[in-house]
Amino acid sequence: MEATSLTHLPLLATMVTLRVFLLHVVTTEQVDASLAHQLVRRMRQYSGQGGDMDEHSSEDVQSDNGAKHSGVEVLVSQVAEEHLNGCCLMVATEGHHPDTTRLLRTLAKTGYTSVLVDADLAMASTSSKNDALLHQLRDWEHKISCCALVLYLNDNSSSTVAFRFLQAVGVWRWPETRVLVVGPESRVQLLLRHESLRNTIHILYFVPTPLTSDTKPLVTDVEGDDAGDNYNNTASTVYIYERCLYCRDGSPDVVPLGLWDSHRGYHNTVHLFKNPFADMGGHKLRVVGLSFFPFIKYDREGPEAGSTVTPHDCLDHRMLQEMSERLNFTFEVRLPVDDQWGTLDSNGSWTGMVGTLAMEKADISSCLFSSQARNKVIRFTRTYAPEPLVIVTHKPLPLPQYLAVIKPFKPLVWLTLMVACSVAGMFFWLLQQGTSHHIKKLHNFNLVESVYQTIGILLEQTPFRHPSSLNGRMWVVWWSMFSLILVTMYRSSLVANLTAPEIGVPVNTIKQLLQQDGWTWGIEPGYGLGWNFLKFSNNTDVKRVFARLEVLEADEQIRRMMEGRHAFFTWKNYAKTLISAKYTDDFGYSPLYVSLNGFTPGGCGWGCRIGAPFLRSLDTLMHRLLQNRLVHVWLQDLFLVTALEARRSGSNTPSSSVTSRDVVLKLYHLQSAFYLYFLGLSFALLTFILEFRPLIRHHITTYCQR
Repeated sequence: MEATSLTHLPLLATMVTLRVFLLHVVTTEQVDASLAHQLVRRMRQYSGQGGDMDEHSSEDVQSDNGAKHSGVEVLVSQVAEEHLNGCCLMVATEGHHPDTTRLLRTLAKTGYTSVLVDADLAMASTSSKNDALLHQLRDWEHKISCCALVLYLNDNSSSTVAFRFLQAVGVWRWPETRVLVVGPESRVQLLLRHESLRNTIHILYFVPTPLTSDTKPLVTDVEGDDAGDNYNNTASTVYIYERCLYCRDGSPDVVPLGLWDSHRGYHNTVHLFKNPFADMGGHKLRVVGLSFFPFIKYDREGPEAGSTVTPHDCLDHRMLQEMSERLNFTFEVRLPVDDQWGTLDSNGSWTGMVGTLAMEKADISSCLFSSQARNKVIRFTRTYAPEPLVIVTHKPLPLPQYLAVIKPFKPLVWLTLMVACSVAGMFFWLLQQGTSHHIKKLHNFNLVESVYQTIGILLEQTPFRHPSSLNGRMWVVWWSMFSLILVTMYRSSLVANLTAPEIGVPVNTIKQLLQQDGWTWGIEPGYGLGWNFLKFSNNTDVKRVFARLEVLEADEQIRRMMEGRHAFFTWKNYAKTLISAKYTDDFGYSPLYVSLNGFTPGGCGWGCRIGAPFLRSLDTLMHRLLQNRLVHVWLQDLFLVTALEARRSGSNTPSSSVTSRDVVLKLYHLQSAFYLYFLGLSFALLTFILEFRPLIRHHITTYCQR
């Protein structure tokens, strides 16, 4: 064997005489060398018979049972070269198998990375070394983009070592790992239908047959003189079987693919590693979901926990129907047993939909939010609809109307207007001081009259006496034009403020919510991602919110919101659907307000059990739906359809619904005018008292003297 076919060359010299655990990794630039050193191969000890590795290879050809070279390693190498290019191969054996050495030499010549593991020794004990080995093997696909497993079985049909090894390594968690099995025909059905390979998409089973001819094979893996010694007068035939993932009405089955021999190659046209998701044969997917319109809505078919449901028209149902037509599968939707979304309980188990998927009681879920904790126990498709957590409240009521008269102008404008009136009155009086003595004596205004004249023109009052001087008349004309523009602007702004009063500031943040006096807030039961965000957040304000959080049904939450001074933590699209369906009038007005800020970056995706082989296919179809904007179109269509159906049925009952576009001004709108009127009367009465105070005092004194 060439020196470059194995790493750690000094170990090869000691394998002949010492009992060692050999690290057998052929490293290439495609795989990190540190990972290669971590994946340890524990080989059966070699008996110390002297000689070098080639001498042991010669004995491997004959083996202890006298069996000759099967040639199956040539087929495995050919499959690896044609279909597994660039993948790291893990070769596992039930004990010592003579073909593994030849296979590794063949793979090394083509530059493949391979790891040799003795499954018999790996599962023989529970030592710390074995535990570390299995742990590294379970994590290898996390670190390597393409992996394949070659498994050599012995002839003992009752052996369970391989099954326990596959389960311990966790092959079921990695459905895209390609598995090549070499073993006797008696174990074909048992292995290909075993539970440990239930999720594996591609499995090939090779059954080598005894040598049947004396013809020299076309392909050998040994060059030079050894080729004639080891492979002369040999030929081999291999039967190839495949596990079809979705065959008999969507169930797995074993399918023979054909024959291969070292002379002719494949006897018939063989298509290896076909895409099983082009047609899933009517396989039934188990879907778990909770009502969350517009994503999922249904009617229960029974009162019992975990009962099946009949979906209504909703986004997830439309997507499932479209995908089922493409991939040819059916689906059944059920409720989680505890009617919860899924949270981690005190004993470390998951509840709700997440727990159902983690225990593999369902294949996929309807809309479910991803989180770091959930990703440890289930898998997710891509996010197809962003769904942030928001606060829904009643829209703020209009501000008090007793200040409506001064609302059209800002305080700075009013101050400027007062100064302008005073200055204009004084300027009018000064202009008249330059007139002739005769005109000044008969027609001029004094200072007080000039100020009153200025205010009167501003209030659109006819001047009680026109100035006689030309400069005074010019001033009256230009001040009247200024007053006309100012009054017109004031009048239009006043009408706008009376018909559409200014409202208060809506609640958009948690800090604003905490500043509201006497408010309550709540969330729906279900204990999903929103509950987890409020419960486990380290933010001080969020902790204060969670301390007073009330868990109420959606109808009760909205009833309290309509009464005012209550906030509802929920999801944006879900809230928009509820509001448009039941709390929006014919003119599009709703008394409810959805906060502009989102508090957790939630998004709808489908949860899948770990190892689900169809996850990539579903995710690919979902990506196409998103690229074609079908998801967006369906979502907007559901909003519109829901609102129209609610209006036809008369179920939308907003408490503040507007029945006409015409606004009738009421005493509420005009209260500022009456306040101003009463204020004027009060000032007039006060002036009257001040003016007649001396007369009243005189009458009182005269009366007392009598």
